[in-house]
Amino acid sequence: HGDPKISNFLFDEHDAVVGVLDLDTFSRSGLDVEMGDALRSWCNRQDESGGSPTFDLDLCQATLEGYAEHGGAWLARSEFASFVRAPERICLELAARFAADALEESYFGWDASVAPTRGEHNLLRARGQLELAIDVGKKSDAIERIVRAVAGHR
Repeated sequence: HGDPKISNFLFDEHDAVVGVLDLDTFSRSGLDVEMGDALRSWCNRQDESGGSPTFDLDLCQATLEGYAEHGGAWLARSEFASFVRAPERICLELAARFAADALEESYFGWDASVAPTRGEHNLLRARGQLELAIDVGKKSDAIERIVRAVAGHR
């Protein structure tokens, strides 16, 4: 897992990705974790620290179609199916991690322009991820339809 949230990619002047930054969570995990984290980040148009997060189904479809076109040929339909619940799971995991760090104040960074303390900033993040998880859960039927359509057209 390489933490594929959008803010961890380095883009050139033509908007092409030229590098990945912030590999502090680099680890071995399943493709569902990688895609779940990517969808969680890429399909939420709000910053992690604020706003009312919503999961954008159009971005989800575009992401999965692009993935299927460029790298999904070697995936079984069952592997694509694992992407349906993956963003919700990652949101809940991150909500728990941010909530724990709101108490411990020892892991995640903090932006004083967002919140006066590290704990308050991480509490905002935890709430945001929980709200996003709820939105993703409400859209799971639509996400499943997208995944099935994409997996069926490869």
